[in-house]
Amino acid sequence: MFPTIKKTIAVLTAVAATFGAGAVASTANAEEPTPPNVEVTFTKVTDGTGFGSADQCWLNSANGYADGADGDKPGDNTADDGVVCSGDYVEYEMDLKFKGGVNNAVRLVPSAPEDFPLSYSSDKGSFCRSEGQLSAKGYNWDGCTFRAPDGYTNEVRQALWYLADNHGGKPLRDQTMTFDLYTGNDADGWAKHSSVELEPVTVISMTYAEASVDTYDEHDLEWDKDAKTLEGTLNISASPIRPKASQTAKGLSNRSIGWSGTLDLSVFPTGTYLKGDYNGKEYRPADGKLHLDSATDGTSFRIVLPTPKACGDGEHPNGRPDSCIEGNGRLSYTLHMDFDKGSPAYPDGTPATPVTNDGSELGTGKGKDYDTGSVKFLGYYGDDLSGRAGCSNNNWGVVHVTRRDVPDGLGLRGLRSRWCPPLWSER
Repeated sequence: MFPTIKKTIAVLTAVAATFGAGAVASTANAEEPTPPNVEVTFTKVTDGTGFGSADQCWLNSANGYADGADGDKPGDNTADDGVVCSGDYVEYEMDLKFKGGVNNAVRLVPSAPEDFPLSYSSDKGSFCRSEGQLSAKGYNWDGCTFRAPDGYTNEVRQALWYLADNHGGKPLRDQTMTFDLYTGNDADGWAKHSSVELEPVTVISMTYAEASVDTYDEHDLEWDKDAKTLEGTLNISASPIRPKASQTAKGLSNRSIGWSGTLDLSVFPTGTYLKGDYNGKEYRPADGKLHLDSATDGTSFRIVLPTPKACGDGEHPNGRPDSCIEGNGRLSYTLHMDFDKGSPAYPDGTPATPVTNDGSELGTGKGKDYDTGSVKFLGYYGDDLSGRAGCSNNNWGVVHVTRRDVPDGLGLRGLRSRWCPPLWSER
């Protein structure tokens, strides 16, 4: 374990410079700010947790994060190096030293810039806590008003925890915020006496990502001779992945990730199309293929396919897209998605970091039997990247249609097994 090192970053005292009487919502009628009878000190205790354990962030110099080209890959090597991984915590300590006197009331209000990548985490404990004769009351969600009786002399320490977020893998340097100190009271109003800037940190994250399809093939579509069409479900998604060597999700970019690519429906019956789950828009393939983009088309679709005809006397399924379906039979249709170069990508267009040598998405351009789970990466929550639908490649999916002509008391054992059928051209 690493020793805890504290750095004093700023002190608010009675001799602190006055920044004027700018006030928050409840500061009406406030006069010139009264110097506080308390010294407030903020100290950074740690920037990162779990060092020396399985919970340590993977982004360190040992794994190639040692500034890199143009300083674009700083690493988090210790608990006090000014660098913190996304998904990890920064701890500050607030020290209140009351010096006696009267009117021992101060209000501390945080002020953070837009898109500040640290969020206050009350789950780790609140800094706004009463203690002994010192009362503490929350103000505007994340501020706090402290009150002590006249003549109160004591020192109180309380911790503030902030959870680091990220912005798509780019290192965010010198991230800081301020605390404004107000003096006064509720009757006469509050006036800002001074401000302090917390010691800055750099927030880092990695941008490995993977895209996949899911057809929920565990649910067969039920054939109905009276139905003109059948509808299945298709979700196309992209999500962060992490190296198998990383035993924690710390350092993963959790920003939304988009995708674009070409969906191949060529082995589905003629007339098959997609319908957007959210916009209801129809997407009809040309030569069995559709180009889709999550930014404009969404990520969830209904697959609408013409109901296969029933096999007549002497007729049998032939494994082709427009095959008939026999009594108590099952037809299976495979689809696959080839994602564009540079996809998945972040909202600003920055591509996610590829895990392939040629820069393509993991399962793109590969057959259904290629195992996307064979690489040295796992999903965000440590899940395997192999395909769900019995196909080893998670860019492939299957839709099953089952016809039930079963006498009473008999079941359809075996018809619902999950497998990735051969393409009709392979049969």
